[in-house]
Amino acid sequence: MYKYIWLVPPFLISVAAISSYGFASNSLWPNPYVSTQTAFTWIPGGAVRQTLGQIQAPTVTTGDRQLTVPSLRGSLLNIEWSYQLDPLSAIFMLIVTGVGLCIFVFATGYMHGDTGYYRFFAYMGLFMFSMLVLVMGSNFVMMFVGWEGVGLCSYLLIGYYFNRQEAANASRKAFITNRIGDFGFILAIFGIIATFGSAQYTNVISQAAGYPVETLGHWGLMSWIALGLMIGACGKSAQFPLHVWLPDAMAGPTPVSA
Repeated sequence: MYKYIWLVPPFLISVAAISSYGFASNSLWPNPYVSTQTAFTWIPGGAVRQTLGQIQAPTVTTGDRQLTVPSLRGSLLNIEWSYQLDPLSAIFMLIVTGVGLCIFVFATGYMHGDTGYYRFFAYMGLFMFSMLVLVMGSNFVMMFVGWEGVGLCSYLLIGYYFNRQEAANASRKAFITNRIGDFGFILAIFGIIATFGSAQYTNVISQAAGYPVETLGHWGLMSWIALGLMIGACGKSAQFPLHVWLPDAMAGPTPVSA
């Protein structure tokens, strides 16, 4: 069953594509509720099935619950596009899809009659796809791809009413502030690859256990890597001092804030 892990994120990309087509041709769906009903059908199904499978088969080996597609191969480093399902990622998949389902339900009525109805759901589908890539990726590079996808969708959703100056300014502010956090994240990923020769979680965690503990007065590369990851998290989650974009994000539609 785990070989079908890769099918989960494309569900959300399909929602985005279908909604985008509706945005391009409003005659496709006379009833705007159809696109959202399609999303309701697809969003929770894959994550729930994979999570229940994880609970019923706790003895499955790591190799059986990971799908790997070789992407970038070189003499010094291999970076693979791969998904991994474990208890932690399964929980976050349910959080992402469960909360997303509630937002989609609310947005159906809230955005009804809006001229950008299909565009909104295209952005939301892409946002949730990026979130699933982030939580299901088996290495830091895939996490960064999902991370940047979330940042792009945040920019698009906050600036949804782009004809309003307030929303346009808020989206630019969020985009620039998040790039500061992303810079720390990129440096951390470079440090991880330089130190461990791999970006895979399993390889990094197994090797990191053998490194000596670093104290505040004796910082090494491990401490700088941790600091870079923390800066990235601060930017994305609007923690001090990279929190300045969050109040302005209210310029977007109410479901975006959720």
